[in-house]
Amino acid sequence: MQKTITYGQWVEKYKPVTNPDGSLKRIDDVEARQIATESFVRVWTMLDDGETDWIASGIHFVNRMDYVLTDVALEEGIDQVDVVDEDPEPAVGKLTYGDYELTEGSGWFDVKGFTVYIHSTDEGVIVDVFDAKELREGDIDAVVASCYAFDTDLAVEI
Repeated sequence: MQKTITYGQWVEKYKPVTNPDGSLKRIDDVEARQIATESFVRVWTMLDDGETDWIASGIHFVNRMDYVLTDVALEEGIDQVDVVDEDPEPAVGKLTYGDYELTEGSGWFDVKGFTVYIHSTDEGVIVDVFDAKELREGDIDAVVASCYAFDTDLAVEI
């Protein structure tokens, strides 16, 4: 079975391995093939056909830019997943302190030329800041900064 999901859904579900700065950790051909022999369903390929960038599960050779790895493997019965950058545009409006709740554990905001994505994880909260123009043009690796706050960072137990 083949399915298509958005980049935000992919991050939330498959948990890509990232560098300390929040960018996707890219792996080379040799490492991708070695990992694929042990766990093929955790290797993904970043692709570019000259017009569109996307990520596809598994190892691909045509239009390949890089390989990335996820912590969570594909489910059984899923042969192919394509990841596209079609997250819904954030709502336009002013935000004030305490007036927004994250739906389904995440939310998108546009602020002064940046797109901010806040999402909860099992261990805390991650805030990713993107260059809004690059993100809208399809650059799914347009991360400017990331910040992690883990539940263990809190002084009180939740």
